Amino acid sequence: MRISRKLRHRYLSRGTTTVLAVIAATILISGLLTFSLRVGLNSIDAQSDAQLRQDVRYREQAFLSALLHIVPNRAILAMKAGSSVDAMSWEVIFADALEISDSRAVVDSEILDPLGVEGISAQLQGQDVFEIGTPGPEGGPVIPGNSSSMGLLANLGLGDSLPPPLEVPTDLLSADISIPLLSKRKVYSPLYESGLYADPALYPSMNLIQYPNLRFGYSPPGSLVVAKRNWWVFSTRSRVDPVGDTMREKYYLLSIYELPSQIPISSTGVLTLGRHEDGSFWDESSISLDGSIYGAGVKNMGRISTSGGSITARNSLFLGDQTMVAGSSLSDGFDDLGAREARDALSTDDFYGASLSGNGGGEAVFLNINPGTNFLYSLPDEDSSLRASPTGWEEYSRGANRCAITIRVTKIDAESQIPVEVELDYLTTSGGSNRVVLERGTNWPTGSGVEGEPNVPVDTEILDNLRSTLVVLPENLEGYLESLPDAAPLSENHSILVEYSPSMEGFNEPTIPSEADQMAVAIRRCEDLTSFDKGFALVTPFPVYFLENFNQVPAETPAGSGIDPASPYFPPTAVFSPEKRFGGRLNSPTPVHLDGRVSVMSTDVGQEVSPLSLKGADDEEIGSDIITANLKSAMSPASIAPIHELNWLVTIEEIEW
Repeated sequence: MRISRKLRHRYLSRGTTTVLAVIAATILISGLLTFSLRVGLNSIDAQSDAQLRQDVRYREQAFLSALLHIVPNRAILAMKAGSSVDAMSWEVIFADALEISDSRAVVDSEILDPLGVEGISAQLQGQDVFEIGTPGPEGGPVIPGNSSSMGLLANLGLGDSLPPPLEVPTDLLSADISIPLLSKRKVYSPLYESGLYADPALYPSMNLIQYPNLRFGYSPPGSLVVAKRNWWVFSTRSRVDPVGDTMREKYYLLSIYELPSQIPISSTGVLTLGRHEDGSFWDESSISLDGSIYGAGVKNMGRISTSGGSITARNSLFLGDQTMVAGSSLSDGFDDLGAREARDALSTDDFYGASLSGNGGGEAVFLNINPGTNFLYSLPDEDSSLRASPTGWEEYSRGANRCAITIRVTKIDAESQIPVEVELDYLTTSGGSNRVVLERGTNWPTGSGVEGEPNVPVDTEILDNLRSTLVVLPENLEGYLESLPDAAPLSENHSILVEYSPSMEGFNEPTIPSEADQMAVAIRRCEDLTSFDKGFALVTPFPVYFLENFNQVPAETPAGSGIDPASPYFPPTAVFSPEKRFGGRLNSPTPVHLDGRVSVMSTDVGQEVSPLSLKGADDEEIGSDIITANLKSAMSPASIAPIHELNWLVTIEEIEW
């Protein structure tokens, strides 16, 4: 068959066009496949990156949570006999936190193999994803927040992001690097005043600082609280690439805030508020609250209204339907599932007027340093060589151990239980202690004194209810100290422990509740305490009877304290006793006005306590119609008594730099 050239040319042209079209389509499809593969690979990379970031975040959170709970426990154990620096060291603390949190866990091949998963990088399996940095001196895990470390911290570029450091004596520097050290010898320095709102030269032990940004409402975020902030810097390193070796380093600030009790009402038990024992409600015209309320639990049985702060509990919180904080009404459902989230969505303020410590958000733990009734009894610590910390736990936690003066009953009249001999130990100017033995009939005149003799600060009295008492006379103390050899001034001999020698014959030891045939302590000559420029405190395991007006004369406002000079200032005082009675006469109820703060210490966190249920000399409840109270937060370290309860707030926050 023959085909003409013209026709053949036409068919060849069509064939060429078809081939070109096929080639073009093939190129297009190949390009699309390449693009799809590239997108798929990028998607896999993105998923790997996201998975790694999520894994690292979970590991970090678990580690920080474990560390937060381990550190205060080890800080306490380090103060007790039997601990060692090696066992309480930061290296061991961080290693234990890693182990407890499982932050270095690696997915085992026994899990991956049955799933048929291959080609997973070591990083995505968790290998070498998260580790602890070593920024400290000599490669340790922490840099302590003391003035000696500020050069090292500045070299890391962190100096401007940190709170004021503490001044640490040379002999404590090694311990401050090695363990979570707390010590009264760690103090604020006048060289670092930024962030301190009272003069550190005058208030080195506790100062006025800002409360951290936490939901847990011991105080509103940014408000000023009296505290000492111990802190340490540490770092973590984590993978940022599923297949590479790049590590990202984060720096964190670990803090232990030492907070003296300073809010209007607090308790280590369950506070029952809003109603008196006689069933009457608290009345705003007679009960005034300004500041926070805290307890292991809080139950509003009537009406509560506080003009500031918050209501916070460790375990349980019942608000009822008549609770007001800063003018806002609070309800029980504030912490229900979804309620907090809805509130956050509608409010620009992260702080709420009620909170539970377990649901406070953020990295924080709040602890009461609560020795219970041991607070009222002195017990010496064992030798410091037997523990990791130079600070002993008994000295740190017991108010009785910290008292400057001890009045010890050593002999009594067995029939009347009236003391006839006491030992008085006082501080000397050299920091030591001297003892005076006072014996009735020889060198112990009555508190009114005799001609030519200084008025002694202690006397005896039998009350109308036939209770035998040892009477403390604070206004006599300054003159009496001046008569003693080498006695330190009242600014140091500012606190009194009244205790007893357990070996006395015929002595009825105090019990809780107390019995009528047991000795008690009473206070007289206590209306004007302005000579106590550092405050006054009394600690005793005996019941205490207030027989006269207590601390009624205002003093000059201390310089550099942060207190408004226009406001009346009274020396800070504290009385710690298992029972308090107001007045000494029977059938004559004594009106009581409280101004300051009320704290109830309990060894049983489930025990219900009513802070404004007061009793008179007849052991009967004082009527609510003659009880008034103006309870408010301490606004300065000059408002904290020389003996006080302590709380710890432990926080961890990332340093933004």
